[in-house]
Amino acid sequence: MAEQLHSETFDAYIQSSTQPVLVDFFRDGCLPCRRIAPLVSKAETEYAGKLAFARVNITTNPDLAAKQEVEAAPTLVLYRDGAEVARHRGAIKKAELTALIEAHL
Repeated sequence: MAEQLHSETFDAYIQSSTQPVLVDFFRDGCLPCRRIAPLVSKAETEYAGKLAFARVNITTNPDLAAKQEVEAAPTLVLYRDGAEVARHRGAIKKAELTALIEAHL
């Protein structure tokens, strides 16, 4: 299950992860966010042990969203060794999500 992050836990989680981390920045009531949730959930199962997954609600964490330069939901950001290595803004298809992940494993 994806780790729920907020301003107080984000940096420590991203910095301490021994695996790349895919963070799903979402917003309450966001239809595209709800549409990609099953894809991200399935990827979480497929990449278990290779990739960590986390979620950030930008409605309740606007300062964190601003710090990470997330301006819209959904936004998927992939971090490796504590640094951002890839970003996708908006809805995503399974093939695009797979390509994003595979390029950085």
